[in-house]
Amino acid sequence: MRCLLKPAGSSLVMILLFLASTFQGAAVGHEISIFAQRGDVFHGRTITGNSHEETLISINNQGEVAFIAEVATGPEDHAWVVMTQNRFVAGAGKVVDGVVPRFQEEDNDVWINDLGQVAYSGRVDGGDAVFLDDKMLFQSGNLIAGREAEFHGEGPVVDRFGKVAFRVRLSDPRTSAIVTQHGIVVESGDVIDGFTIESVESPGINGDGHIAFGASTTDSDFRSLFTEDRRLIGPGDVISGIPVTALTSRGNVNRDGIVTAQFVTGTFPDTQGYAATEDEVLLGPGSIVGGLELVSVGPTQMTGDGLLVFLGRAESDDGSAVTHLFAGDEILLSVGDEFDGRTVREIWPSFEINDRGDVVFQVTLDEFEYVILLATVPEPTTMSMLFFGALLMLLPVRTARAARRRRTPGVISNTAVLR
Repeated sequence: MRCLLKPAGSSLVMILLFLASTFQGAAVGHEISIFAQRGDVFHGRTITGNSHEETLISINNQGEVAFIAEVATGPEDHAWVVMTQNRFVAGAGKVVDGVVPRFQEEDNDVWINDLGQVAYSGRVDGGDAVFLDDKMLFQSGNLIAGREAEFHGEGPVVDRFGKVAFRVRLSDPRTSAIVTQHGIVVESGDVIDGFTIESVESPGINGDGHIAFGASTTDSDFRSLFTEDRRLIGPGDVISGIPVTALTSRGNVNRDGIVTAQFVTGTFPDTQGYAATEDEVLLGPGSIVGGLELVSVGPTQMTGDGLLVFLGRAESDDGSAVTHLFAGDEILLSVGDEFDGRTVREIWPSFEINDRGDVVFQVTLDEFEYVILLATVPEPTTMSMLFFGALLMLLPVRTARAARRRRTPGVISNTAVLR
């Protein structure tokens, strides 16, 4: 094989080879840091607490995190607010579209899209409401498709075009529904893939607006996983040879519209939990991940490149089952680890990822210290980008020259053009 880069006689090549031997290459694995904890200051407001009811967080593909936290508003006063690391969104008396939304550590939600738009729910005089940044999209009592609607406290989620999906109860007739600001997506009584919907649960969405949700059906005591026009997973299915007894949780909708879910097989108390897509089982008891054999699998999400981020339990040396947060084969954090000089007591099951594989999640450190952590995939170092960029600039020139030397006069070569 001909070497297109001369090992000697080229000062640029020699410099690049020297740099290659001295720079520190791109980091492998995630870097974990504290994103928000009590005492931190965001936008001039001091955090006094994160929720101990649920994790109110979301992350977009630019690494911007939206979250709901309690902040000090006076010497003895506190309020729950919506923020990102880049801006203050709502709360603490801020007027949004003519109303003053109020928040609490439960029955609220938040979601951020790739444009940095934040969808969130809150309380206003007159009932619950759904917002997108500085605009109120819905308030309980509004009409949707001519029917009075009441926000049902789950969602909202938003795609990159600003379509916001959330769960409501509709009247006349009384049904459970997922709606957007443009109308009804699905409601009780709809038939999808031959299954009649009885009650819908909270929606998930990807950047292109593909929606997935759990729902009970009239033919089963257990829920199934649906999109707007398809049933993906449900009781009675067999996936990778494993029969599905019940769906237990829904994961994310990745950029390709693939939805992950957790299901159980068997009968109580001898059930086993698995993570799957509609086509295959991804993880389950006995799976070897990061050198550990899993005894159970918790909530699972998947990037467009197929990276699985999930909670799993594995037996420790003393025989007890320990919870770990995994990203592929990498163990991000485990219960019992020391982090920031404190012990990880709990890793919360509600976490969010972006398509790079960054993960935002909440842990309990020591006793009752609820802390939001951010696990990021490091960018290549500046020196590594310089080195490989220079190589890429050099290689096409040499390749083209070599091709001209090899070309036979009078013969036209077929050239593939990559776009």
